[in-house]
Amino acid sequence: MRHKRLGVSVLILGVLAWTAAALIRRDREETRERVVTLAVDWMEFRDLWARRSLAPLDLFAQLRDAGVRGLVVSPLTLSELLQERRIQAPPVSGLGDPLDVS
Repeated sequence: MRHKRLGVSVLILGVLAWTAAALIRRDREETRERVVTLAVDWMEFRDLWARRSLAPLDLFAQLRDAGVRGLVVSPLTLSELLQERRIQAPPVSGLGDPLDVS
């Protein structure tokens, strides 16, 4: 019975030591790496661009000076591009919807 308690105690101490080491390592990494990256969504950029009446490069420069380091572009689907008439669907000869990929 005594050996069983000793084994459990050693196991618990091992787990605690491993956990403490992992937490200390993580704390050191987070203390060292205090970096935040700011990004602007493309739609927000486009709206700001329209309101400010600036050249896009000038607006990029202002945002960069304010700490922005990225521009997030959301993916467009072919259906959205077709609705906005930014692309044209090829003529279809009885094949159904040209954008249907099912």
